[in-house]
Amino acid sequence: MRGSDRSSEGGGDKDKFRKVGRRSLNPDLGHVHQLLEQLNTQLHELVTYRAIAENQPPPVSGSSQSNAQRSVGVSRIAAELLAAKTSDGLSNRYIETIRGHLRRFSARFECGIAEITTAQLDAWLRSLDVGPRARNNIRGSVVLLFHFAQKHGYLPKGQSTEADDVAKARDRGGKIGILTPQELERILRVARGRTQLFILLGAFTGMRSSEILRLSWEDINFQRGFITVAAEKSKTATRRLVPVLPNLLAWLQPFSGRTGALFRSRKDSFQAIGFAKACGIGWPNNALRHSYATYRLAMTADAPRVALEMGNSPQKLMTNYRELADEQEARSWFAINPSTAFSGLD
Repeated sequence: MRGSDRSSEGGGDKDKFRKVGRRSLNPDLGHVHQLLEQLNTQLHELVTYRAIAENQPPPVSGSSQSNAQRSVGVSRIAAELLAAKTSDGLSNRYIETIRGHLRRFSARFECGIAEITTAQLDAWLRSLDVGPRARNNIRGSVVLLFHFAQKHGYLPKGQSTEADDVAKARDRGGKIGILTPQELERILRVARGRTQLFILLGAFTGMRSSEILRLSWEDINFQRGFITVAAEKSKTATRRLVPVLPNLLAWLQPFSGRTGALFRSRKDSFQAIGFAKACGIGWPNNALRHSYATYRLAMTADAPRVALEMGNSPQKLMTNYRELADEQEARSWFAINPSTAFSGLD
């Protein structure tokens, strides 16, 4: 009996061991599938980059257009789009913005792009914890992806896409805040070095922070009085000329002939804005660009001209900046020069 009991107990232990062993060796198939999909996407991205570099069409899965539409997933098309935009020489910031938007989109829609409906897109966008402007920006990247898919045969051509039919969020915009001429002069009196230089360029050119940080001294034409914002340095990926107004030229003239980058990194912009706030002055969001647009529009009364200088639209200028300041205030803003403030550039 005892032997029989021991044999029975031993058999039970072996059965338990077999069951545990099977469970421990049984893989998480969902996780494995996810890893394989990621590897497949990365491999396709590498192949796509190589194809574009060799002026060859990107690879397409499936033997026909209908098969490609069913089989090609969002993440794969996103990889092709990013590779194409990189090959086109668009700015890193623009590409990283699109990459961030499409990464969120790909994480939600792990399926073929032809399977996604307008209702699903609308529900997803509404579920994001972002404001109207950010939501519209993400929608824009998704529409770009769908148009790219359409162009390359992953979606039917000659008709609107599911993304096109998603309505934009109503963006009422926030209140535009600007600095007064007295506040700007107060900051420039105590600012030094790159901090003062960043504030000067923002206040008297209206350029975006990212564009200012990419400038080199060679971009500034002291003789003809303009700054060249090259396409690769512009947010909109288009070249434009920004005027160097007389007061800014007076600030920069001692540095004519310098070469190289004006700034070292984004930290220079953070330090400049932090310094301005430490001066005890209320610092509205995007204060320098908003202030320039307001005073320049008041000075010229020419929205198309100012829009061209700023890489913006006339409609947006008229909506956001019209009648925030009068011409007398504008003249005071653009009269600030080294003779009215102590220059700290060195």
